Amino acid sequence: MMSIPDDILENYAKEMLKKKDSVDDLVNRVVEAKLAAALKTQVKLNNKTISAEDFNKMFE
Repeated sequence: MMSIPDDILENYAKEMLKKKDSVDDLVNRVVEAKLAAALKTQVKLNNKTISAEDFNKMFE
C-alpha cells in the first residue's frame, strides 16, 4: 500500500468532514460495524443443508 503523507491525509479528512453526506456515511458505517460485532456475540447460527425447492419456499 502506498504511504500517504500525514498532511495530505489530514486535509482529505477535513474536507470529507465538511460534507454532511460524507459524515452521515461514515457514521452509518461505524454503526453497522458495531451492530454486526454485537450481533455476532449474541447470535448462534445453525447450518443445515436444504434443497433448492425448500430454499425457494422460504421466499414465497
